[in-house]
Amino acid sequence: MTIQQYSEHGELRDPEKAQLENCGPEGRPEDESKCHNRPNAEASGDDDAQDGGLASSTALSSTHSIDSPPDGGLMAWSMCICAHVLMANTWGVMNSFGIFQAYYTDYFEISASKISWIGSVQSFLGFFLSIVSGRMSDAGHFRPTLVIGTALMLLGAFAMSFSTQYWQLMLSQGVAFGLGVGFLCCPMMSVASTYFSKRRSLAVGIITSGNVTGGLIYPAMARQLLPSVGFPWASRAIALMQTVTMVIVLVVAKPRVKPYKTGPMVDLSTLKELEFSWYALGGFFAYSGTFTALYYMPQFSRDGINPEFSYQDSLNILLVFNGLSVFGRIIPARLADTFGPVNLVIITTFAGGICCLGWIGVHSPGGMYAWTAIYAVVGGALLALFPAGVVSLTTDVRKAGMRLGIAFAFLAFSMLAGPPVAGAIIESAGGRYAGAQVFAGMSLVLGSLLMFGAKVARRRETGEGWTDKI
Repeated sequence: MTIQQYSEHGELRDPEKAQLENCGPEGRPEDESKCHNRPNAEASGDDDAQDGGLASSTALSSTHSIDSPPDGGLMAWSMCICAHVLMANTWGVMNSFGIFQAYYTDYFEISASKISWIGSVQSFLGFFLSIVSGRMSDAGHFRPTLVIGTALMLLGAFAMSFSTQYWQLMLSQGVAFGLGVGFLCCPMMSVASTYFSKRRSLAVGIITSGNVTGGLIYPAMARQLLPSVGFPWASRAIALMQTVTMVIVLVVAKPRVKPYKTGPMVDLSTLKELEFSWYALGGFFAYSGTFTALYYMPQFSRDGINPEFSYQDSLNILLVFNGLSVFGRIIPARLADTFGPVNLVIITTFAGGICCLGWIGVHSPGGMYAWTAIYAVVGGALLALFPAGVVSLTTDVRKAGMRLGIAFAFLAFSMLAGPPVAGAIIESAGGRYAGAQVFAGMSLVLGSLLMFGAKVARRRETGEGWTDKI
């Protein structure tokens, strides 16, 4: 039964608003007969129940006010831009590891499989540490995680420029840089996403398209500087660019919601949610296939087509991929606000698997460029939509960092199971790529099926329809 209250002019008033207006400071009623929360409270003389009900109502109203995101405005879009710049400096560089893969293979005369371990360790740490940094950010330590991550990332970037041996590159580019990325990406992505609600998928798409920005700027710098000034100074120029832009991020970025300080560092009960577990496991296989293609595209263009590309031309493949993947990141992200990121990532992941299987038929420069353009769209969509899907499956935004961290931990192990395994397959096949291409394609197909399993689990739990937004 609803209690209706009227103003002195006879107008119908909102019950909760009227209740708050009739109450005095600290939630105590000025007139006990006017301040009640349930029908029989006054009749029973249950003053404690009245006060408790009012406190609960006030708390709910306050929580709604605090948790309601601006969904736009100067600070929200500033955070979105900061996160975009951070992603350019971290995953934009790491997703372009193919430029170093090809260069190191020639310079150090080491097998492609061994070189790929540098990128895999880098990516593993970048994902796996998210399970710690995401929870630290949720607990109110957002700024310390940014400072630590920036220091480690820049240490690795500058130390890389002085490296002359394989183990030095592993420590600088692989370990130090990867540790820095692990402290940076998850906190920034989770905090920036709390500024948005209806536009959240679009915002995450803009954030992750920082990979595109970095993937265009840094390979282009390497393409021009490596032949002219050499590896050391090319690396220092990249590190200097990262330093200047990260200072801006550190000054502007700040969290919006109150810290979530209670609870364990890692809430493993999250894994009991079948939709989350299936989704994260699907991400493991999907990223294994995606990064296999990313790492070996430039090398394949030099070994697997006729006529073969030069080292300089092989870098164009990464530039084409990173440039065109912006369409796969922004357009599907915009559609995800209408149809749901999980629904779309299932489709794009399956399409990526079919595309990788089609990679087997590429034998010419024209075919290589055409295939790269198609794969850029579907691969870019996967990389943008997967984290948006994790946020979509999160009901409490205060736990977004922790849940992203757990999902990214699954992706971390995909870095160890993807490119190195593909490299071993290529070596065992005498330099032929067909086995690695099948491995990448089937990993993506399996990933899409597991993500579909997450949708089935969600549907059974909530009764949602097949076409409902998720």
